[in-house]
Amino acid sequence: MRAILEIMEKDIKNTYMTKALTWLSKRAYTERELAEKFRKLPEYSPEAAEMVVADCVRLGFLNDAMYAADYANILAARGCGFYRLKMNMKNKGLDGGHIEAALAEVSTPEAELERAVNAGQYKLRLLKKDETFQKKREKLYRFLMTRGFKSDIVRIAMAKLLQADSSDDADDFNEF
Repeated sequence: MRAILEIMEKDIKNTYMTKALTWLSKRAYTERELAEKFRKLPEYSPEAAEMVVADCVRLGFLNDAMYAADYANILAARGCGFYRLKMNMKNKGLDGGHIEAALAEVSTPEAELERAVNAGQYKLRLLKKDETFQKKREKLYRFLMTRGFKSDIVRIAMAKLLQADSSDDADDFNEF
C-alpha cells in the first residue's frame, strides 16, 4: 500500500513539473504566481506544488529577483512611475527586498522625470486644442498621478510641459 502511495505521489509530482515547465516555457512567473496556478488545478496537491516550485527555484527556472528587475524595466519603458511600479510588483507577489532592488535601478529622480515628461507629452498630444489651459492642466495632472509618479516629479514635469505647450499655443496664435 505504501509503495502505491509513493508511486502516486511521484506521478503527481511529475505531472506538476510537466505543467510548470509548459507554463514557464510560455512566459515568466513569480513563485507565488506559479503556486496560484497549481491551486486552480482540479487535482491540487499542496505538497506536490510546493516541491515543484522549490525544484524550479533550485534549477533556476524561477528567479524572483530577475523577474522583479525585468518587470520594473518593462513597466518603466511603458511610462509608469515609482508608485505604479511598486504596486504592480506587489500584486505579482514579489518580496519587498526584490521590489526595492528593482526600483533602485529604474527609479532614479532623473529617469523618473524623463518618463513623466515623455508620458505628459503623449497626453498633451491627445488633448484637444480647444480645451482651456485649466482643463489641460487638470487632465495632465490626473494622468501623471494615475501613472504612479511622485507628486514632486509631477509638478516639475507639468511646469516643463505646460510652459512648452503655452509657447506652442502662442506660436499658433501668431500665425493668424
